[in-house]
Amino acid sequence: MTGLSAGRLFPSHRDVRVATKELLMFRISQIPGLALIALVAIACIPEKQTGDADLVDLTRRADLVFRGTVLNVGYRNSEPPMVFPHTFVQFQVDEVLKGKDPGPTLTLRFAGGWDGGERMARLGSHTLFDVGDRDVLFVTRHLQWACPLVDCEGGRFRLIDGKVHDESGREIGRVGPRFVPGPQRDDLPSVMRNQVGPFQLDTVRSPAENEGSTGPILPAGWEQYEAPAFIERLHALIERNHTPAELEALPLVPSAAFHEPFSVPVPKAEPFASAAPDVVPAFPKEG
Repeated sequence: MTGLSAGRLFPSHRDVRVATKELLMFRISQIPGLALIALVAIACIPEKQTGDADLVDLTRRADLVFRGTVLNVGYRNSEPPMVFPHTFVQFQVDEVLKGKDPGPTLTLRFAGGWDGGERMARLGSHTLFDVGDRDVLFVTRHLQWACPLVDCEGGRFRLIDGKVHDESGREIGRVGPRFVPGPQRDDLPSVMRNQVGPFQLDTVRSPAENEGSTGPILPAGWEQYEAPAFIERLHALIERNHTPAELEALPLVPSAAFHEPFSVPVPKAEPFASAAPDVVPAFPKEG
């Protein structure tokens, strides 16, 4: 794909406030059909997606680990009989830490997103991407699972102002070489506000999450990871925990083809019918 714009793709003409954990979908009562979308989608979630895996486990289970920058975000519905919105995120591949080099860009497909009309869906364990986001991603079973990241949101580390955070904004740090999560941050715009098609989503912490919370008690010597030190640590873990033969045998992670029709398995729940267009223009066609 060529000639992609690095700007926002859609205007922010609709605001939706979202409480984490207690509210996994966006204002279900205000968006017709969304409850059914969420019901259908949950059947696609892999069995283990806790987001609690440590770095060693993440690196072991990933087919590809790379540092990248979001170039573009687009939406397309899967084909009948299971019509469901999906999000296509195109990354500039800045550095490959593990796995075969996919090339200068890689497009990952996530179940959920905007269907081009009045509906959108988000699986509870899925993460949202915006143009310009910088991340370290642990990719597995792309195009086979609803979320192509190890433990889904657990397989994303955000690089914000040169520092490392998890998907929810928590600071990621260390004591010596030991990986130690730090305090939650609620003042990071790229974490707390996302664009999904025409919807601007503001994440708010629920009262249950904030009540009496003073953050973790950090051990002496704790410091937040700077991005270069974090990347260096991952390189060391990958080298230590994989043989050259294992690395060579890793499959090439395919890039999702945004302009090509695709289908997904039909779960037991009855799929919804959508009158929205099958393709929401976002990616320019290759010329």
